[in-house]
Amino acid sequence: MLDTPAGPTEFQVASDAIPIQSRIPMTRQLSSLLPCRFRHPARPRAAHSAGIAAGLRASFRNGLRAAPLIALLAPLAPTPAHAQATTAQLDALRPRNIGPAVMSGRIVDLAVAEADPIKFYVASSTGGVFKTSDNGITLTAVFEHEGTHSVGAIALHQRDTSIVWVGTGERANRQSSSWGDGVYKSTDGGATWTNMGLRDSKHIGRIALHPDDTELVYVAAMGHLWGPNEERGLYRSRDGGTTWQPILQVDEHTGAVDVALDPSNPNIVYAATYQRERRAWGFHGGGPGSALYRSTDGGDSWERLAGPGVTRGLPEGVLGRIGISIYRSDPRIVYVSVEQGYRYNASTAYTERRAGIYRSDDRGESWELMSDWNPRPMYASQPLVDPSDDQRVYMMNSYSFSDDGGRTFTSPPQSLHGDDRMVWVNPADSRHVMKADDGGLGISYDRGLNWLYISDLPVSQYYRVSVDMARPYNVYGGLQDNGTRKTVSHGVACERRSIVNSM
Repeated sequence: MLDTPAGPTEFQVASDAIPIQSRIPMTRQLSSLLPCRFRHPARPRAAHSAGIAAGLRASFRNGLRAAPLIALLAPLAPTPAHAQATTAQLDALRPRNIGPAVMSGRIVDLAVAEADPIKFYVASSTGGVFKTSDNGITLTAVFEHEGTHSVGAIALHQRDTSIVWVGTGERANRQSSSWGDGVYKSTDGGATWTNMGLRDSKHIGRIALHPDDTELVYVAAMGHLWGPNEERGLYRSRDGGTTWQPILQVDEHTGAVDVALDPSNPNIVYAATYQRERRAWGFHGGGPGSALYRSTDGGDSWERLAGPGVTRGLPEGVLGRIGISIYRSDPRIVYVSVEQGYRYNASTAYTERRAGIYRSDDRGESWELMSDWNPRPMYASQPLVDPSDDQRVYMMNSYSFSDDGGRTFTSPPQSLHGDDRMVWVNPADSRHVMKADDGGLGISYDRGLNWLYISDLPVSQYYRVSVDMARPYNVYGGLQDNGTRKTVSHGVACERRSIVNSM
């Protein structure tokens, strides 16, 4: 519940349905871009469209759920027009990826090797993790056989880049948000993974790694979205994830959404707690449990910097989501985005927006309101201060930047997707920027004005798929915020805005 001048907060129900999630291997196939002359001959008349459609419907009833959409490679055996496919027939079929090959899906986090930034990991909300060693020219799926496909956060140790951490369960709060089964660790650069626990945390907001001690890890666990649970809050491991200690917990309704370590003194830890709960009829986007905290002893004890009854320049009253960014070149400077508003007029916006972007020049002792810019905060409220320029601040969920310390923001025109999740800036070169959004990954070399766009990762989210009775039959699908796609069931489709298969 967010602060209101009179009466309780009003909530509305968002309109998303739950998208079909991916459980199939995800290998990026550049052959999907072959020209349209590569068509397969028509199928034999006996395997006509009605029989294939019946087989598809039966396969979906038996649990075939995929994003990207999959089609059946081998035709069904000739059957009468109204016969149902048998389990044995379906077991003999091999699925193949039919696209879309030029429309991706929700990318939620990045982990970049700072010493060699053409090497990085790309995490998606419902499609696992991909790795590249050539600046995204090729991307290989490295997190596709684990217990979940949904990712909320990823972290790469900069001192030992063979160590990668993945926190599962996306950190958005929509009806369609997928949950995870804890945190995973790889010690071989993503080749193999081990589940390190926190299995009931469901959604991970952020992972912070100590810059020198590879065994010291902090995990912000958001907890269940649809109800209370105990395993939520900020956790610390001193032994590389073998054991976990809850070091900041509020109650069964409040988890931790963000954590950041002071790069010059990692004993100084900032953490944001977040009280939220979704119901079938609406969303509670905040509460008295939401607050900003600071520790000066590595998390053994905490001081509350914001929330009810605390006055340091941050807003009083009930708060929602909080995002944290520390200025790398002078860690005395800290930026936070604070959610507070009067009445939802949608599930992600308010009749009156309050709070916004705050800056501290003394490690959180005092704060100044810079502006109320905080678009759709329940989604991905997250500031990022350029590691080399304390006046350059990037802001999600609507990609924008400020060159005056957060007082004013510019939302530049762009050809990328408009729903943005994460920005990364190269500490050695501020021109080099990457942006993760709901359509793919953008790479810029002019501070985020023009982009190379990777939009063919197979992580699209489908709300619904269907087929028609044409011969060969067509496959149709509606994507999450990415339009409707169509393709023929075999061959390469040439129609505008169509799904393109990968041969």
